Amino acid sequence: MKIPYMYFEKDDLSKLILLLYRQLIAWKISVLTVYNPEIAAYILKNPSPALYKKQISREYLASKTIVAALKAANKNLQDGDGDCAFT
Repeated sequence: MKIPYMYFEKDDLSKLILLLYRQLIAWKISVLTVYNPEIAAYILKNPSPALYKKQISREYLASKTIVAALKAANKNLQDGDGDCAFT
């Protein structure tokens, strides 16, 4: 199962993870890929039903202006965020 992007309230992170774990078990998912940094960090640092966990990373090409704007706004670039620029 792959979760390319997800927006949620920070206060709901633990509830979201619990729901995610329930679905993994119910659907007998053997692989979960998460690119959201908050979700990934939580899963890596806390107990989970996973037998094995590893960190993966993705790199994007972006102009210095866009990178600076994202950092200034404290935002993360997620899958699909730039799709309108290419359609």
